[in-house]
Amino acid sequence: EGAALLRVSLPLCRNLEVLNLSSNALRDEGAAAIAPALASCPKLSLVNLSSNSMGTGAALAIATSLPACASLEALWLGMNRIGERGCQHIAAALTSCSKLREVDLSCNGLPASAFAHLVAQCVRMRVMRFLD
Repeated sequence: EGAALLRVSLPLCRNLEVLNLSSNALRDEGAAAIAPALASCPKLSLVNLSSNSMGTGAALAIATSLPACASLEALWLGMNRIGERGCQHIAAALTSCSKLREVDLSCNGLPASAFAHLVAQCVRMRVMRFLD
């Protein structure tokens, strides 16, 4: 319910720079509802979706929206259940975020292989801080 309202409200927030929805139990459904609206906030520089019980579905929804988030500098997705497949979705989308400097995927149950792939992608993009 709250995520559906945000999906409608976020496009009205053209000057929004920080979106902190940590610890709101969004789950995959809530993240999928708000992810498309992120692109409606051209000044958005920080998205914090930590501690929301999000999994692979949420990661895919967020990754799909990342290319339209041109001002994004920090993406915090720590303490969720994104896992290896979700990490792959996020890593693949990072190349479209030229201003991104910080990615937090800590406490997501990532195996070493996913971590290595993500780090390689961050190095390619010159992301300054990777938190895991």
